[in-house]
Amino acid sequence: MRAESAAAARTGAFVAVALALFCIQLDFFALNLALPGISAELGVTVSAAQWTLSAYMLAIGCFFIVGGRVGDVFGRRGTLLAGIALFTAGSVGCALAPGLGLLVAARIAQGVGAAFVFPVSVSVITNTFPEQTRARALGAVFGVANIGTALGPFVGGGFTEGPGWRWIFWLMVPLSLLALLAALAYVPDSRDASAPRELDLLGCALIVCSLAAVTLAVERGDAWGWDGARTLAFLAVAVVTGGLFLVRERLARHPLVDLRLFRNVPYVLVTGMGSLSNMGFCVTVFLTTLYLQGVRGLSPLLAGTVFLAPALLVAIALAGTAAGISAMTPQRPPEEAYDAILRLGGVVILATAVVVMAVRHRLVALGRIPPLSMRAHGDAEQERGRRP
Repeated sequence: MRAESAAAARTGAFVAVALALFCIQLDFFALNLALPGISAELGVTVSAAQWTLSAYMLAIGCFFIVGGRVGDVFGRRGTLLAGIALFTAGSVGCALAPGLGLLVAARIAQGVGAAFVFPVSVSVITNTFPEQTRARALGAVFGVANIGTALGPFVGGGFTEGPGWRWIFWLMVPLSLLALLAALAYVPDSRDASAPRELDLLGCALIVCSLAAVTLAVERGDAWGWDGARTLAFLAVAVVTGGLFLVRERLARHPLVDLRLFRNVPYVLVTGMGSLSNMGFCVTVFLTTLYLQGVRGLSPLLAGTVFLAPALLVAIALAGTAAGISAMTPQRPPEEAYDAILRLGGVVILATAVVVMAVRHRLVALGRIPPLSMRAHGDAEQERGRRP
């Protein structure tokens, strides 16, 4: 009976975390294709509508560290519940928003909720599953999340072309509520026993200000001018508050971030490369959605369909990784397995990029496919027809 109860708890915790991450990924990647629809309905430019994406990512970036620390200090279960609840409330706000300002505010609420969910999700799974099945469970969780990545552009394009972009957020509401109920029923509480129940509020404020300022400066630098007063002012605020954050973390009795981690060279390299890879992935998806619609002339639904195959492969490049870790760990320490898989993954990514670029260059040279800069066939014909 106890074994059955433990298995049900593990299943419930898995559903809660996987579904929450699925919603977060689906929400972000679905909205990329909805920007033209949002700008048309709300009467704003596409550049202004882009704030619905920027505000979401800004909130995640600013509160990610805070969310992780809150989970360590006050408990991961409560942090997960608060994050999912805030994300759900933000989804309702986005669906009902009458204008861009309220839509962006609701997106910020969604982002803060997501920032509380992300860092505690791994800890929840780690503390719920035994060591023998932990890697497989984590791989499955992130596989489900990447199904959200795969379906995001497809769902966003379909809703934008069909009933409207607001239905992206209405879809999030029941899914998020289901994740909330599963977490409420099955996720056990856990916390870092060595962490005192004290939060470095000043450190939280400083890091949020620093990240928000640098993001705003980069986001609006082109419009304001990179040497403009507002851009330079925000960059100065970012540098000053970032410096004060480092000083605060050195002096605080219970710092938000243990700066000694950055003396660990492997940790810095893995974190840095992971950040760059994630940034490149998000930028690629964003630009590709605009390219497919604006240059190739694809409909939102068809543009979203393009992303299904590569994102599905990502969900499979995760399930395989989890299986590889499970197969390797009985014979060797986990750190050796992780190192081997990271090295292999880096080689595969580099080799694949080289092969894809070489094949595309050859096909363009043979006239089999058009270059990236060429517009859709109909547009190109029209352009040629206008020329004298």
